[in-house]
Formats: sequence, C-alpha cells, structure tokens
Amino acid sequence: WIDLNKKQLSFLSKGQNNDLQPSFEIQKPNNYFSQSELPILKINTNNTTILDEPKIEASLNILNNSSNINLLSDSGIFHQIKIELRGNTSQSFAKKSYGFNVYDNTNKKKSVSLLDLPTSKKWVLYGPYADKSLIRNALSYSLYAQMGNYAPRTQFVNLVINNNYRGIYMLTEKVQISPNHINIPKVNLTKKNIAKLEGGYVLEIDRNNWKSSYPLKGDTSAIPASYMVYSPKKNKVDSTMEKTIKTQFNIFEEHIYNNDSMYNYLDLNSFVDHLIINEVAKNIDGYRLSTFIYNKDIANSTPKFYMGPIWDYNFSFGLANYHKGYNPEGYVYNTDKYVPFWWKKLLNDSTFQNQLHNRYFELRETVLSNQNISNTIDSLTNICSSSNDINFKKWPVLNSPDFWPNYYAGKTHNDEIIYLKSWSKKRLNFLDKEFRTKQVNKKQ
Repeated sequence: WIDLNKKQLSFLSKGQNNDLQPSFEIQKPNNYFSQSELPILKINTNNTTILDEPKIEASLNILNNSSNINLLSDSGIFHQIKIELRGNTSQSFAKKSYGFNVYDNTNKKKSVSLLDLPTSKKWVLYGPYADKSLIRNALSYSLYAQMGNYAPRTQFVNLVINNNYRGIYMLTEKVQISPNHINIPKVNLTKKNIAKLEGGYVLEIDRNNWKSSYPLKGDTSAIPASYMVYSPKKNKVDSTMEKTIKTQFNIFEEHIYNNDSMYNYLDLNSFVDHLIINEVAKNIDGYRLSTFIYNKDIANSTPKFYMGPIWDYNFSFGLANYHKGYNPEGYVYNTDKYVPFWWKKLLNDSTFQNQLHNRYFELRETVLSNQNISNTIDSLTNICSSSNDINFKKWPVLNSPDFWPNYYAGKTHNDEIIYLKSWSKKRLNFLDKEFRTKQVNKKQ
C-alpha cells in the first residue's frame, strides 16, 4: 500500500485556478482553446460538485466532427449521465479522474458506443497528471492488446466541465463482463441451488475486505491477498454465491501453494502474459492493486482462473520513485509482500518457466520489439500532440523538481517521451538477459 506523507499530500493538492474546488470554477475554456483536433467532451453538472460517491446527474455533449476539427461552439451529441470521482491515490491529484454511466429518458442505465469505442455501460475519464508523458496507460493497454489479449480500448479527448477546461483525458471503457469486454457468460443470479448456479464472475485484487487463506499461518513469505467480487456487484452476491466463490478461490490457491496439479486450476497462457506485461512495464503497483482475475464457470467443480484484463498502469515504465520503479533492472513480483504468493511459486515451476521464456522471446520479435514499442509510443504521442500545449498550460507540471511520485522531471513533454523510450530499451535489455538464462526467479 502507498502511504502519503504530509508533504506529498500538500504538494498533490496544489492545483492551478483552485482546481480542488467545485468544478464550476470561473476560468473560461476559451482562454485555452476554441477548436481542437481531439474530440471535445463537454459535461454540465448545473454547478453541482462532482463527489466521490454518489454519482450526480449531468449532461454530456460529444463534439467529434468528421473534418477532425472540433469547434468549442459546435453542437454535438447529447447524453444524460451520472458521474462521480474515481481512483484512490489519484484523488489526491489536482487533475481528477471520473467514472460515469449513460442513462436513457426513463432514467435507466444503458449501453452506448462513444467515439467509436465498443458499446459499454461503464465509462472512465482518466486524467493523466503524474504521468507527464500522458500515454502510459494507453501504451500498456495497446501492447497487451497487440499480444492478443483483451484490454480496455481508449480515445484521447479534451474535457470541459461547466465551462472549465480540464485538460487532455483518456476516455476508456471500464472493466466489465459483456461480449465486447470480458466475454464470458454472466453468473445467473436467480438460482439459489448451488447445483444450478452457472456463469462467470470477476474478482479484483486490491484494498478489499475478503482475505485469502494462503499462505498458511506462520508462512511470512507473503501476505494473504485482499480480494472481492468485482462482477457481479457485491449487492447481487447472495450468501450461497459468496461461499461458492470463496471456496473456489481457496481451491485455486491451495493447488498453487502445494504445487499440486495447479494447471488444472489456472490458465497458463493468461498468467504468463500477465507477468510479462507487468514486468516489461515494471508496473510498480502490479499484481497487488487493480488486478483482475476471473472464472468462466461457477458451476464447474474444478474452478479455473484466468488473469486479466490489465488496468491502471499510470505509474509504470520508470515513472515511480518508490519500490525502485525508476530502475530499469529488478522485478515487481518480489518487491512487496502484498503481491500474492502465486507468482513466486509459478516462477519456481519448470512448466511456467519454459512457457514464460518461449513466449517472451516470441513477443520480442513482434509486439515487444524495440521498434514496435517506439512506434506505438510515437503513434499515441502524435494523437495528443495538437493539444499538449493547452494541457500543460492548464496543468504546468513539467519540470517540477519535487513532484510525487515522479523520479524524472523533464523540462518539456518531448523530454518525457525521450525518457520513456530510453527507459523501455534499458528495461528490455535487462529482461533479455534474465529471461535468456531463466533467472527471473532469482531473488533481487
């Protein structure tokens, strides 16, 4: 867990133009821009403050012209929404992130497609702030998707709330079960008999209330995982379902802990890819926070768990100044006792080691080649380039010497991109050496 000291909290709360105050501040958006190559999202809360909870009613106006030039004065496509603040540590930042749902005229939540993203019920507006490259989340999702996995799709936008320009944001679909996202059948909530329960569920490893049973008491190698049912919602999980899910998770962990037919209970390929993307990005919060794992079939007496999708990589790729996140060498899986014990167990297993070795070097020829990573960084950077100046005018965070949790402070946005590319190459050079000799499981 991250503990923020008073100095960090004081610095994080320093926003320009009283940005920790209600979002209907006096600053006018046309002081920043009148047109944008990025789509513009305009949210009107009727001067109601956006809270952490509950969501408040608002309207969303999307400006996205086919000419690729969007005028702030244009009329667009309107939606009725309910919106709230989102995030944990990120709520300390002056530039907030938001979660919202779209509603129909009967006040019923509905699935919609926004900016050509797949139809979704749950949306996030993530505001890159500590990530001065603006693209670490989008880069991680893109690489993971190119590896052949489902990852949240994204669109960069300029956000305006109550006539206040908020900067460059990343619109993304939230993690959810649906044909467009985690494509598994939803667990059937109407049947009380355990023999008739069917469908899948998603668990989240994070700061949650359920505690796993492994490692056993007296084993101090790791702290039992804190997890919770993410989907279906907690209030739709009855006692029978809760007991079943906890039992299945316990079975899964027991077989890993005892190295007993564990591949009957976990999907080898998804676990390997999850480790690769976490370690390539050196996602310093990886494995223990914002980590999703799902079971496709609650009715199966042999539960099998799959890792993914990935989420929240904003402190990755050399950004963080804690847990040696800035160092292109070393690993994430063994930096913190809150990381589930599974990963060390798996990395001591020859089947997992061989699959990891083969998959990593296969990807190094394609998706994870230096050239493809550089090209992906350039592509994402180019999308935002036309609005970088106004974003950093609104949020003058560049060249800040004491900006938590950043290790590096570039003077310009281009400096941040150069650092990102350089760090990525050094990271891959380290992993090449380690994976080639299968030494990823050695203590660091």
